[in-house]
Amino acid sequence: MTFSRSSAICVAAGLAALAASYPANAQKSKDTLRHTQADNIAVLDQWIDPRPEVEFNSEAAYDSIVGYDDDKGAYVGILAKSWKRVDPRILEFELHENVTWSDGEKFDADDVVYTFNWVLHPETKLRFKEAYTWMEKVEKLGTHKVRIVSKVAIPWDLARLSSQTFILPEHAHGPLKDKQDFGRAPVGTGPYRYIQVDKNTGLIAVKRDTYPQASAAKPAPTIGRLVVTPVGDTGTVTALLLAGQIDIARNIPGDQANMLAGRPELRLTLREAQGTQYLMIDVIARSGKKELTDPRVREAIMAAIDTDPYLTIVYGENMKAKRPAALCSPNMVGCAQSQKFVTHDVARAKRLLADAGLGAGFEVSISAREGTGKQIAQIMAGQLRAAGIRANIELDTFATYRDKQRDGKLQLLVSGYAGGGLPDVAQLLNFFFAEDPRNYHGRPEFFDLAKRANLEMDPQMRLNLVRQLFDEVTKMHYIVPLIPASNVYVHSKDVKFREGWPSNGYGFTMSEVSWQ
Repeated sequence: MTFSRSSAICVAAGLAALAASYPANAQKSKDTLRHTQADNIAVLDQWIDPRPEVEFNSEAAYDSIVGYDDDKGAYVGILAKSWKRVDPRILEFELHENVTWSDGEKFDADDVVYTFNWVLHPETKLRFKEAYTWMEKVEKLGTHKVRIVSKVAIPWDLARLSSQTFILPEHAHGPLKDKQDFGRAPVGTGPYRYIQVDKNTGLIAVKRDTYPQASAAKPAPTIGRLVVTPVGDTGTVTALLLAGQIDIARNIPGDQANMLAGRPELRLTLREAQGTQYLMIDVIARSGKKELTDPRVREAIMAAIDTDPYLTIVYGENMKAKRPAALCSPNMVGCAQSQKFVTHDVARAKRLLADAGLGAGFEVSISAREGTGKQIAQIMAGQLRAAGIRANIELDTFATYRDKQRDGKLQLLVSGYAGGGLPDVAQLLNFFFAEDPRNYHGRPEFFDLAKRANLEMDPQMRLNLVRQLFDEVTKMHYIVPLIPASNVYVHSKDVKFREGWPSNGYGFTMSEVSWQ
C-alpha cells in the first residue's frame, strides 16, 4: 500500500495523539500489561452483560467453583478444594477456607448459595438463565461446604460450573437494588482487583497480594497491573502496537500479523481456541434449493472446497494450523468422531455433479458475516466456481442471519461457533441439534442422539452416542468444520504465553501471560 505525504503526516499525528492519551507509566519496567478491547465496558459482570469482552475480562476479577485443566483434560478445584458425586444428581463441594474477597471480607458457603439462589430466582432476568435451570436447589452443609442438586442426572454439570459461572459476594451484591451497580465497582475472589471500570477510558486492575486458590486451571498471576483500553478498529490497535503503547494486539489478520512479527521488538503467538468455523448445507431444501437434497451434489460441494487457503488467509502461511478432525474441539469432554471428511478433488466434484444431472452446474448462495466468515466465503465461491457451481455471497448482519435462519432461507452457511465456552460437547449438541430453527437436516434421530448424549452418565457410552451422531452428520454432508477457532496475538518481545495452555474463544486469560 502506498501512502501520500499528507497521509503519512496524518498517521504520524494520530500516533502522537494516541501516545499522549495512553498511560506513560505502562511497560514491563512498571510491571504493567497494556492491551485493548473491542467493546466499551460499563459493567464488569458477566451475569448482567454476557458479551465475550466482558467474560474474558471478568476472568481476572472473579472465580468459579471449579475450572478445567485443558492440558490434562480434567476438572480441578478453584474455590472448591475437593468435591464428590454423591449420586448422579448430587454434587457436594468442600470449599477453601482461606479465600477472601477483594474488599477483605471472607468467602464462604453462603456466597455460593446466594449466587445460585439469585440466578434461579423468578424475578432475576438474565440472558442465559436457562443454562442454570437444570439446578433443583443449592444447599449449605457447613461454613465451607455446599451441595448442588440437579433436576435430572446430567454429565455436564461440572462443565457449566467451570465456565462463565462466577461466584458473587453476598455481602456486596445482595443489598444492591440495581444489580448493575455491582459491576461498576466489582468485588471478586479472582487474582486481580479492578480499581477502574470506565466505559470510555477502560479498565485498570492490580494483582492481589495472595491467591491461595491457585490451581492448574487458574494459576497465580505474575503481572502486577493491567490496563485495558477500548479501541474499536484493527488499524488503531496496530498503530498503538507499533508506537509501543500496548503490549498485546489480538486477532490481527494473518498476513499482517506475520509482517508485524518481523519487527525486532515484536513476536507472534497463535493459540488454538475452542470452536470452529464451519460450513452447513440446507439438506432438506427449506430454502427451496432442491439441488442440495441430492447427496451427490452435497458431496461435490465438499470435494470442491479446499480448506488450506482458509487457514492461510486467516492465520498466515507461517502459522501452524490445520483443519479440525471433528465438529467438536479435541479438548472438549465427550468429543468423538471417526468418519473422515471428503478430500479436495475438483475432478471428482465435476463427476458427481454430472452424475446428478447437473453437468452444466447450478447457482447457490453462501451466507456469511463480515470478518473471517466473509474471507472464507470469498475463497469458497471461487473454489465452487472451478467445479461448475456458481456461488454468490450474501453478507448478513447477525440480526439478518437470524431472520434468514428462522425463515428457512439459508442455502450454504459459513459461520462459527465456540461451543458456548463449555469444555464439553453439551452446548454444541444443543446448538446444532435442538428442535429449533437451526434444523436444516430433517433427521429426528439427530435430536434423539443429542438428547441421549446430554443425559448419559457413562463416559464411554456417551462417547459412542456422540460419535454416532457426528459420523452420520459427516456421511450425509450436512455440516463440516473448516478451520479451528484461534486467537492470533502480536505482542511485545517482553511478553510470554504459557506453553501448552490453549486459549479460550474470547481471548487470553491472565494466567496464560507473564513477562519474558
